[in-house]
Amino acid sequence: MLKLFRINRGRFYQVLIDAGLILFSLVTAYALTEKDGCFTQIHVRRLLFAAPFFLGIKLVINAAFRIYRQLWRYIGIRDAVNIFKAVSLSDLALMAFFFSVKGRIFSPVMFALDWVLCLGFFSGVRLLRRYQMMKKIESRRVPVAKKKVLLYGAGSGGELILRRIQSEPSIKMMPVGFIDDDPEKMGAVLHGVEVLGGVEKTKEMIGRFHVEEILITSPTMPATRIEQVSQIAKNEQISIKIAPSFYGMFQGGTESSVAREIDVQDLLGRNPVVPNVAFLEKNLNGKRFLVTGGCGSIGKELVKQIARYGPGKIIVVDVNETGIFWLDYELSRILSRDRYVLYLCDVRNIGKLKKIVDRERPEVIYHAAAYKHVPISAQNPSEYVSTNVLGTKNVIDLAQRKDFIKKFCLVSTDKAVNPVNVMGVTKRMAELLVLRETPNREDKKITFVRFGNVLGSRGSVVPLFKDMIEKGGPVKVTHPDVERYFMDLQEAVHLVLQAPFFTGNGAAFILDMGTPVKIQDLARLAIRLSGLEKEGIRIEYTGLRPGEKITEELYDPRYERWDKTDFEKIAALTAIRVVPEISDKQFEKVNSFALAGDDESVYRWLKEFFPQISVF
Repeated sequence: MLKLFRINRGRFYQVLIDAGLILFSLVTAYALTEKDGCFTQIHVRRLLFAAPFFLGIKLVINAAFRIYRQLWRYIGIRDAVNIFKAVSLSDLALMAFFFSVKGRIFSPVMFALDWVLCLGFFSGVRLLRRYQMMKKIESRRVPVAKKKVLLYGAGSGGELILRRIQSEPSIKMMPVGFIDDDPEKMGAVLHGVEVLGGVEKTKEMIGRFHVEEILITSPTMPATRIEQVSQIAKNEQISIKIAPSFYGMFQGGTESSVAREIDVQDLLGRNPVVPNVAFLEKNLNGKRFLVTGGCGSIGKELVKQIARYGPGKIIVVDVNETGIFWLDYELSRILSRDRYVLYLCDVRNIGKLKKIVDRERPEVIYHAAAYKHVPISAQNPSEYVSTNVLGTKNVIDLAQRKDFIKKFCLVSTDKAVNPVNVMGVTKRMAELLVLRETPNREDKKITFVRFGNVLGSRGSVVPLFKDMIEKGGPVKVTHPDVERYFMDLQEAVHLVLQAPFFTGNGAAFILDMGTPVKIQDLARLAIRLSGLEKEGIRIEYTGLRPGEKITEELYDPRYERWDKTDFEKIAALTAIRVVPEISDKQFEKVNSFALAGDDESVYRWLKEFFPQISVF
C-alpha cells in the first residue's frame, strides 16, 4: 500500500508541474502575440476562459499517451516522441475547438508559439530531472582506477557499448575516443567521446592518450579488420577485446557485458545470423518446455536462452548429476524455483520419461540428448544406438501420443549426411524417425535441425587446439585438406529455438553456413591468437581416423531439396526420397541388440543398411 501511495504521489506531482507549465506557456504565448499586452480586462477574461480548456485537454491527452507513467530519471527518445505527439495533438485539438466555437479569439501564431513552449518545457523539465539524478549517482560513486580504452567502431554498436560503460560504475573502463573508418564521422562527438580518426591513426592515439586497451565494438566486424587491429595492439603491447554477441550484452553490470577476449570464430570471416527477437518472444513466452540433454553444451544454452523469454516452465532431463547441480545453481539466479525443474533421467528409460511428461505436461520438446564423439562411437556402437536411436524414438512416441505436446525438435548434425561412422549413422537413424512422422498433423509439428561443428561446445576442436598450444605444441591435425562447417554456439541455439515454430510442412531446417573452413587454417589462427607464433609451435598431421571424411555435407541433393524460408540464411529441407528405408521391425531388432550390449550384432546390422560405414 505504501509503495502504491508513493507512485500515485509521484504522478500527482508530475501532473501538477505540467499544469503550471501549461498555464505559463498559455500566458507567455498570448502575451508575445498581442501587441497591446495581455493584462487588460478583455485579455484577462479570455485567458481565464481558455485556461480550463487548455488544462483539461492537454492533461487528458498527456495521460492518454502515458506521459505520467514515465520515470523522469530514465527519460529517453521514445518518451520524447510521445511528448511530441501529445503536445501536437492537444494544440491541434484546442485550435480546432476555439476556431469553431469562439471564433478567432486566439491567432494561429499563438497556438504555434504555445506548441513550441509546451514541447520545450515538458521535455526540458524531464531532462533536467534525468541530469540531476545522473549527477547524484556520480557523486555517490567511490573513485576507482579505470583503464583507458580506445573504442573501434562508432556505429550503433559503439553507441550501445559506450552508453553501457558510462552508466555502469562496475565497468572499470574510461573511453578516450573512437576510431572509425567512415570519413563522415571524423570529429563527431558521441556521448562526449570524439571520433579521432581511421584505423591508420590507431598507433598515434595509443601514444597520445596512453591507451591500455582497444575494444572492438561490433562482434560482426570483418575478420580482416579485426586481425589488422589485433596486430596493432600486439605491436604496441596493449590488450585488445571485442564486444560480446547479442545475448552476451545482458550479463548485468559487469565488464563481460561489453568486452570479451577475441576468439578464433571472430577471425573466420563469417557473420553470425542475428536472432529474430520478436519471433522468439511471440512463440516462447508463457509456454512449457522440455529439454532433454539439458546439461550438454547445446542443451544448456537452449535452457538459458529459453529462460530469457518468459517461459511458463522449463523441464530439464539429463543423466549428468554434476551438470544438473550446476545448471540448478545458474537457473536459480535468473528464474524462480516454480519456473523450472531438473530431472536425473536417461531418455532410454521410457517408464520414467513418461511419468515426467505426464506430471509436467510440456508443450514443446527440444531433444538434444545424444552421444556425439566419432572416435568413441566406433568402440561403443550399442551405447550410441540405444541413446541416439532408441532414446529419440521414446521421446518422439511420447510427443505423438500426448495431445498437450504441440512441437518436437531433434538436434542433428551434418555427420548424418552420407554417414561413414557409427555416430553419424545413429543420428541419421534419428532423423529417419522424424521423417516417418511427417507430414505433420495440423496440431503438432515434428522436425529436426541439422548443422555443422559448433564452436564453444564441449570437445570442439578449438579448446583442444588451445590446450595443445599451452603445452608447447605440436598442434595435431588429421589431414591438411580436412575442412568443416562451423557456427557459433548461440547461433546454433537460435536456429533450434525457432525451428518448431516455422510454418509449413518442412521436416528439417539447416543454416546456410557459408564456406567450410580448413582445420589447418583454424589451427594457424589459434596459434596466431595465442601470441606464440615466434615460439615455433608447429602443426603435425596424424592421418585421417576411421570414420572421418575430408569434407562434410549439409544435405544430400540426391534425396533432399533445399528451399528458402522467410528467415535470413535458414533453409528448409524436404525429403525427396527417404534413404535408407528401415521398417519398424528392423528398428526394434537393432534396438534389442543395443540394449543387450551386443556390439558385434549392432555393427553387422548397421553395416547392412549403411555399407559405407568404416570398419569396427
